[in-house]
Amino acid sequence: MSCSKTKQKGGSRTYCSAVNCSNSKGSHPELSFFRFPADSKRSKEWVILTRRQDLQNKTADYLYRNCRLCAIHFEDCMFISHLKNRLNPQAKPTLFDIPNPPPTVGQKRRFVERISTSDEDIVKEKRRKLVADVEEQSSDQARMMVDHNPVIVIEDNITGLQDHQEDLQEAKTAEFCGQTSSTLTTNTPRKKRQRKVIEAKNKKISRLNKKLSKVIRNKKTQKSALDDALKKLPPHLAGFVKLQFDLHAAKKHGRRYSPEMKSLAISLFHASGKAYRLLSKLFILPTRSSLRNYISKMPTEAGISQATINTLKQKVSQMSDMEKLCSLCMDEISLKTHLFYSIPKDKIVGLEDFGGGYRTNKVATSALVLLARGISGNWKQPIGYVLVNGACPTDILEDVMKEALDKLQQIGLNVLVVMSDMGSNFHSFANRMGVT
Repeated sequence: MSCSKTKQKGGSRTYCSAVNCSNSKGSHPELSFFRFPADSKRSKEWVILTRRQDLQNKTADYLYRNCRLCAIHFEDCMFISHLKNRLNPQAKPTLFDIPNPPPTVGQKRRFVERISTSDEDIVKEKRRKLVADVEEQSSDQARMMVDHNPVIVIEDNITGLQDHQEDLQEAKTAEFCGQTSSTLTTNTPRKKRQRKVIEAKNKKISRLNKKLSKVIRNKKTQKSALDDALKKLPPHLAGFVKLQFDLHAAKKHGRRYSPEMKSLAISLFHASGKAYRLLSKLFILPTRSSLRNYISKMPTEAGISQATINTLKQKVSQMSDMEKLCSLCMDEISLKTHLFYSIPKDKIVGLEDFGGGYRTNKVATSALVLLARGISGNWKQPIGYVLVNGACPTDILEDVMKEALDKLQQIGLNVLVVMSDMGSNFHSFANRMGVT
């Protein structure tokens, strides 16, 4: 019988130090082996319980370093977990294959369960009976072992009495070590760390909620003040100011402009490019590239725009007969002479262009614009233009006018009036058409 570890070929092996127990780590790797306590008092108590007379004179340090007991010598109530790999701080070995084994805690469990529902008299009676049985059992064990192990038997009797006295004391409070206490299970290091993390997260959430509530209150206050101020401005100016507030709150590359805002920007840019650049520093306006992209989606070919006619046709289908009465207006707009090459269209833009592929080599100086306007309905729509050099020739004006009238009548509009403030060319056209 070995105390703990012996060196063999192939490595170190751990043996159980209990009497009549040959378990080792090599033969039973699933078993856990526990050191003797480092505390001298508890270490001596373990020696007495194991009935190892040869270990009586060994120091607690020697027993701690060299002696082990396997898990089969401990009752289930002595373990902290069901894996049986950790003992509770007051664990004692009580299961041994010897003639005079120490008293087990299992008897105490049954005793506690019985007395937990009895009254005070029954408790006292059974306590006296238990003490008497212990004394009688201890006397018999002492007579059996007096020749072989007198010192151990006497100490065993004393220890047994002390154990049962402790059992009686524990029975009064009905506490038992067989079940892991809730304090141990809820105060493990891992759960403590988790509670600290949760507490920190909750504090952070609380701080963020306070900040969010403050921001929401400020935004509501600002919006209310802005609405009150906008009520005092004209509608068109109030819309422009509100749009500036919305654009200022958005990111630079996330700003979106309404079609009305883009149309206003185009009018400002057409009036003066320098003025538009100055206003762009004071207000948030679309860039020149944004305006170009917006204009590129519009019909830009000279002549009557078929895409515009198709769009107007959908609107006409919802008009009444009175709303279909309209007039055709013509006017010339002076242009800055400028030529540039359009890569997508593969042509030079800025020359005289009458639509339908009819162009000249002259530089355009003005544009003749045609616009349909309702007489009884509040609507208007430009339908086409031509680029001319100087005054528009009478024959070209006649062709464009007839084409516009035909397409307007085809979609259901009734043109009653043709108006223009043009000069001699329009008078020549009116005389040729017999219009007064």
